[in-house]
Amino acid sequence: MGAGEGSRSVKPNPLHALYCELTGLELRWVEFTHGYVWWAWERQFGAADLRLVVKHLKRLYRDRPYVLAACLRFRHLIVNVDYFAEYLAEARSRPGGLSGRESVLAATHREVRQERPERLAADVVRVNLEKLRRSVQ
Repeated sequence: MGAGEGSRSVKPNPLHALYCELTGLELRWVEFTHGYVWWAWERQFGAADLRLVVKHLKRLYRDRPYVLAACLRFRHLIVNVDYFAEYLAEARSRPGGLSGRESVLAATHREVRQERPERLAADVVRVNLEKLRRSVQ
């Protein structure tokens, strides 16, 4: 075993896994520090807020990857809840920040579900053409 590794395996907070997935950062789970940080963060925010802020920052800084990387750092985005709250307020206030569906789900404190997978226009036309043919027969 390496330094700092215990014999028991502690499962990371699901929000930590979501953060890693959304940001593309592979941040190792450290129970002593990350456990408390996520506990404090969860008292004010949720998974839908995290998704919204990361989406907002990616859209805002898509042409400036170094700025985006700095904004998505764990110590900047999650540890400093004041920064996160500011980003969240900004994301909610920007036109186009939330779709109609997302704003209703956020207002009612429900999770934003995954969108349907993208489909090619040719597939959509083919499926609708088949439906039309069946309805005519």
